[in-house]
Amino acid sequence: MNLTEWNARLHGLVIFRALLDDDVIAKFVDLTDRMAAAPQNTGAVCDAAASFEAALFEHTTNFGEYLSAAVLEAETVCVRQAAVSEVPPVLQTALDNELDFLRQLCSLTLDELLDAAGAADKLPFFGADLWTAYEVSWLNLRGKPQVALAHITVPCETPNIVESKSFKLYLGSFSGTRFASADEVRARIRTDVSEAVWRGSTPGTSVGVKLIAPEAFDLQPLQELSGLSLDRLDVECSHYQPAPELLSADATQAPVTETLTSHLLKSNCLVTGQPDWGSVQISYSGAPIDQAGLLRYIVSFRNHNEFHEQCVERMFRDLLARCAPDQLSVSARYTRRGGLDINPWRGNAAQLAVPNRRLLRQ
Repeated sequence: MNLTEWNARLHGLVIFRALLDDDVIAKFVDLTDRMAAAPQNTGAVCDAAASFEAALFEHTTNFGEYLSAAVLEAETVCVRQAAVSEVPPVLQTALDNELDFLRQLCSLTLDELLDAAGAADKLPFFGADLWTAYEVSWLNLRGKPQVALAHITVPCETPNIVESKSFKLYLGSFSGTRFASADEVRARIRTDVSEAVWRGSTPGTSVGVKLIAPEAFDLQPLQELSGLSLDRLDVECSHYQPAPELLSADATQAPVTETLTSHLLKSNCLVTGQPDWGSVQISYSGAPIDQAGLLRYIVSFRNHNEFHEQCVERMFRDLLARCAPDQLSVSARYTRRGGLDINPWRGNAAQLAVPNRRLLRQ
């Protein structure tokens, strides 16, 4: 189990949730929060580690012993249920799963935890930013204008992201440039964008570029997001900055596999402050997520200033930490601005990957 999973499982405790109120365990959770944060703040991690050790050393130097004693002393819903009747199978399954996790945690040393911090820089997801450019034009060798649509796929692990205004200006520069063929245009875009997103580091996965000629425009599909719409819920909303505390999942219920959608995503550009309107699709397998809380959480981005890619990654991390699904995919399709739309996808299961297909509102 890696650091991200430890952190997610701790936040996802249900039967033993009261353990999180214990001062030593709360400081341990805070330590894993800071270690799992991206980017990691070394000073904050050191402070959290020192606070955790200081609290632990008031009792013992062995965290496993401390945690074992706390588990044995915990009065859980299963203990209360067993006092009056047989424990229901769903509760028993949740109890067994949490006990197995806590047993693993009891064997963990602080050195092992700190060693895991070195791997915390690893992304807990894979994915890509799926761009569609609607205003691509260049000149052929005889000076005649050519037009196309472009699908550009930028891998999520690049150290840099593409800033949309600069990308619009870059593509606009093609309008007076002569190229021998569409293949030459495609290769030029791939080379230039790959260099930009990998600048300052060793190049990895290259950028994908697909040009769609006018004769194929009518073959491009329009779709609506598949899944159950959260927007059907009549909820009261009062948070307009990201509020992950609104997220929860019920680990006492049987696991589900479902896809949930909403058209109510709105955030603001980090550079210009202009509104970014989007639709979000969340697919997962695991304990059922509270849908009303999830919708309120999506709405809570309404006054938040962040790039599209960062918003989707924040959603993924918050859902993973608060709800601990076994599999998770978060994708958003934003309405176009300046002839470009950006559609980030992040997931931890390849089968949940999404295609770059335009929505009607785009």
